[in-house]
Amino acid sequence: MAVAGFCLLLLGFTHLLNRPGILLVLVCEGLLFLWLKGENWLSYSFWQKICRRFVGAWTVPALFIYLLFLVLAVPAVLPPTFSDSVSYHLAYAVDWANAGRIYVDPFLRFPYYANNFLLFYSALFVLKLGSYCHFLNWLCGLLTCLGVLAFFTPVENPFREGTSTWRLSRLQHLLIPLCVALSPVFLR
Repeated sequence: MAVAGFCLLLLGFTHLLNRPGILLVLVCEGLLFLWLKGENWLSYSFWQKICRRFVGAWTVPALFIYLLFLVLAVPAVLPPTFSDSVSYHLAYAVDWANAGRIYVDPFLRFPYYANNFLLFYSALFVLKLGSYCHFLNWLCGLLTCLGVLAFFTPVENPFREGTSTWRLSRLQHLLIPLCVALSPVFLR
């Protein structure tokens, strides 16, 4: 997301925040990752390794986090009834998407406040996917909790059999990301 945010910022500065510009960024990012990884993505061994990693990532704590975030996705699906936490930002992102560039609105309270989510929202509006803006927040929350889970999951040491580098119990591996996901600041 960091590389995509930086590329969207460059697109906004160069007045290329439109469909061809976003397509160009996606192709360039794909070529960059292909060049950095150096593997043949058309080979059977590449996809076998990807599939093995994907299946190996489905642990019981990760499954609980996915199930929790399925419940937390309900507010992203339903229309806002009390107040919309991103309604202010969505209007600004729509303005950027319609203009095809980033510009400063001097009538805003904080006109120079840098927010990468505005760029992602603008990209979604350019691609006619504006109804998925709430899922962008949900996706970042899911990736945060999965990252916390991955950080606290023990890593097997290949030089020592059966020993791990972390001394936390299995329950703590699940409780730490759940504390992040269920905190009031996170749920707001």
